[in-house]
Amino acid sequence: MRSISSKGGVAPPSEQENLLAIYKWHLKN
Repeated sequence: MRSISSKGGVAPPSEQENLLAIYKWHLKN
């Protein structure tokens, strides 16, 4: 999580939301 948040504005907000969704999905599965 820290690596994603630390890179902040590198990726568009929509892409970051997708990354977070995938990250959470992997945690649940």
